[in-house]
Order: sequence, then structure tokens, then C-alpha cells
Amino acid sequence: GYAKNGPVEDVPLLRLIIAADFALRDWSDAHAMLNRLISIVPNDAAAYYQRAILSTPRDRQSALTDLGKAMGDPAVQPRAQAASRILSDHPDGASALFPLSLQLIADGQAVQWPLAEYLLNRVVAVSPDNVGALALLGLAQDQQGHDGWPLLAQASARAADDPTVNYAIALHWRLNGDLDAALSALARAESHDPNNPALAAEIGSIYRLRARSADAATWLTLAMRLAPNNPTFWQLLAAFYADDEYTLNGDGLIMIQQAVRNFPNDAELRATLGEALLKTAQPGAAQAELETALRTDPLNMRARYYLAATLEQQGQLSAARSGYQAVLDSATANPTADSAGSNFQLMAERALQRLAGSGG
Repeated sequence: GYAKNGPVEDVPLLRLIIAADFALRDWSDAHAMLNRLISIVPNDAAAYYQRAILSTPRDRQSALTDLGKAMGDPAVQPRAQAASRILSDHPDGASALFPLSLQLIADGQAVQWPLAEYLLNRVVAVSPDNVGALALLGLAQDQQGHDGWPLLAQASARAADDPTVNYAIALHWRLNGDLDAALSALARAESHDPNNPALAAEIGSIYRLRARSADAATWLTLAMRLAPNNPTFWQLLAAFYADDEYTLNGDGLIMIQQAVRNFPNDAELRATLGEALLKTAQPGAAQAELETALRTDPLNMRARYYLAATLEQQGQLSAARSGYQAVLDSATANPTADSAGSNFQLMAERALQRLAGSGG
């Protein structure tokens, strides 16, 4: 680990080390580096949140204290609040590990997978009969580039009809590009658990990948209606409408506006509204929403990219170039941020090439 090699005071380097520790599953060093980061940046809500998850198996009270501090940042507050609620509902601590794992996975951010694996390893060690945890452990390994199939196959052999097992298998096949096998597994899961919003959302996401937009809208809307107080499912639906430009001049934009009214402090939803307004030729309104999103979450990739695109559309090419470059630079500055932002980095790179080619 890095902790024994002397103190590290450089904040970007600390973030890189923490990301590497997560990838290497070096949890003790990750905990030490998070302690050091918090000592230097005492208002780093993401660091408090990550330290809380690592503390949960052995020190529930410390985890609750850290989650309370993480709630001070609107960008981290929803997931910190959800985790705190789970811990409060499970006073013994150990029984909180599986539902907390599910919350990490439902969050949909790549940085959560190592933390989910960390908790699921402990769930499986204590409760070897929990086939859902075994399957999700395999999935967590899959999502980080390791081979999780042996655990998934073992879980399937023990409980072929279990909805959680089939959900994990579906995500395995989706990750490997076999959308037919993914849909088949999801159909099995959904038949045994028809009111599960995560299943509906995954079915909708696969229809989206297959360019079956009407079916995607149906299933993503169902997911949102099954869990109307969970912003994650609103985010998935809003991103579908905005990114795919589906009925943006009608129901799509109305739904995104409703989502922002429901969750006014959600930077991702507000950024998606900014994107939708830009794509419906409302650049002034788009800029206002995107700047508001960045005040809430300065690292939000969607907001950064579409603010640069808005500036470009308004002819402010120098500012647009700087904005696109900031999107590209963000991977180095904050490696523990959601790696789904890599798509926006690719788009920013193309935008910079386009501006350079046009002499802008």
C-alpha cells in the first residue's frame, strides 16, 4: 500500500491513489488515504461517503457519522441519505450490508462497483446461502473487468428462477454484448418480480440499445413509476429522452422538467434539462440550467459538456474550447468520479477536433 511510504499531501495524487486502491482491492490503504484526504480537504463529501462504506462492516456508528457529513454536499446527499437510512433501519450493522450493496449497485455509478464488491464479499462470507449476494458479487467482478461468470453460474445452478440471480446474469450478458441473452434473463426475473424498478429499467435500457425507442420509453417510465421517489430512475428516463432526442418537442421535455421540479438539487437531472433545452433551440434557458447544475456539482460531466456546446452554439468559441478541454482534463483531476463521463470526454475530444478543423 501507499500509506506506509510516507505522507502524501498532493490532493490530485491522493485521488489517484484511492482510485488505484479501489481497483486493487487494497481496502486498508484506501481507508488510510481517505483519512489523509479528509484531513487536507475536510469538506470532501465524496471521501466521507466512501469512508463510511468501508467502515460499515466494523464500525456502524463511524459510518453514520461520516454519512451525516457527506450530506452537506447536494451532489452526494441523495446517496448518503439512502445509505444512512439503511444503516438506521438495521441496528446490528451486519444485516445492513446486503441492502446497502443493492443501493450501491442501483446508484449506477462505476465508482460504486468496488465498494459493492467489498460489502458483498462480507455478505457471502457470513451468509453463504444468499444466492442473490453471490450473483451480485460475480456481477461486481464483471463490471470491473474481472471474470465474474464462475460465481454467476454457481448462483444460477443453485437458484435458476431467482430474480436477483437473473438480473445479475442479464447485466453480464449485456456487458458482453449479447442483448438477446440479457433480455431472456430479464424476462425470467421480471416474471417472478414484476414490481421491481431495477428490472424494468434494465429492460428499458436494453431496448434503448436496440433502438426500439417506444419500448424503451414504456419500460423506463414503468421503472420511474414503480419508484417515484428514487432520482436514479428519473435520471435514466430523462437521459433517454434527451440523449436520443425522443419526443423532446413534446412529452420528453415535459417529463424532464417534471423531474427537475421533483428533485431541484439533482445536478444530473438539471444538466439533462439543459441538454434538452439546447437541443430544442433554447440556448439561453439551457445555459441557465447548466450553470445551476455546475454550482451544485462542479464535476458533473453532462453539465460541463453541454455548457461548452451551448457556448459554441452562441459563437463563444474560445470559451467553448476551454469548456471542452475541461471535460477532457477531468479524468486526471478526479479519477474517482463516475467513469460514465468517459462518453462525454470522447464527445469533447471530437468537438475540439471539429473546432480546430474549422479554424474556430
